[in-house]
Amino acid sequence: MTLLASAFLAAAAAVLPSDRMAMADRLFDRGSFAEAKAEYAALKGAEGVAEDELLYRLAECERSLGGREAARRLYAELLDRHQLCRHAARARLNMALAAETDAERAAELRLLDADSTPKDVRAAALYHLGVAANDASALARSVKLDPKGRFAPYAKFRHAALVSEDPDPAVRRTAVGEFMEIHFGKDPDLAREALYQAAMRSYGDRRHGEASSLFRRFLKVYPGDAREANARTMAAWSDYLAGKYADAAALCGEGGTDDAAYLLGACAFATGDRERARELMKGYLERYPQGKYRKAVELPLARMEFESAEKGDDAAKAVEAARRSAAISGGAADRMRLAWACEKAG
Repeated sequence: MTLLASAFLAAAAAVLPSDRMAMADRLFDRGSFAEAKAEYAALKGAEGVAEDELLYRLAECERSLGGREAARRLYAELLDRHQLCRHAARARLNMALAAETDAERAAELRLLDADSTPKDVRAAALYHLGVAANDASALARSVKLDPKGRFAPYAKFRHAALVSEDPDPAVRRTAVGEFMEIHFGKDPDLAREALYQAAMRSYGDRRHGEASSLFRRFLKVYPGDAREANARTMAAWSDYLAGKYADAAALCGEGGTDDAAYLLGACAFATGDRERARELMKGYLERYPQGKYRKAVELPLARMEFESAEKGDDAAKAVEAARRSAAISGGAADRMRLAWACEKAG
């Protein structure tokens, strides 16, 4: 018990019930839920203290302390004795959230989706229902019902997250717009997460130019974020797949990761700088012998060795290189190259 809480309790006996109620409220507001609960309980039956207010506060203390069953009993008692009190709707919502099973919780939340329910409580119920059931329509209705309410930004974010996984590309596309609305909104934590998710969605839908811009914005606006390294890698991949090889290579630096080292070689190969590509790809195999892109590096290396052998008129090396590229890719072009090399070698 804190010194402040002790001081409140010591003075409790010498004050009026209304003043004691106010002190208990202050304890609750400060997070001293156990002390507040004791004070509220001591005020039961006190003159001048409304029973419905007391029951609601006791239930809130139990809920804050993790006493789910006790909280539900108190909410139920409040609704049984004072069903028209000002806390009735909120009590029904909190009672539903404290339900024992998901099915029971969903059923009680659906009952609050009614015109008679206050707008803010109904919007909260729809938000929790949408989260529990992964129901995008419930989340959308929550936002529409109370667009400036407490749960609106969270409902909008969860809605965008669900929509971003829709099988229809046109529907998924709307998720990026929703994420960006949240990014430019007022909640800094949601803004950060929304930008990252928008970038990932764009990349997943192969909008690589857009994805690069979004990942680069993330790096600029949120330096030092725990996902900074991954965002940098994704930006480099986006640039590479968009054909912006110089930009991709610039993001890779000295190639300090598996992806960065591979991309440096791949960018050099894509721009036709065979000497640089060969150097970087061999370096990749030395640094990452079991790397993710081993086969992706071995194939262009084999093809470049074939080209070099052809220029040097070395038939044996050309056959060997063609054999390796055909074995790696299994593609018709590489098999044809092997056949041609064998024929030329006699």
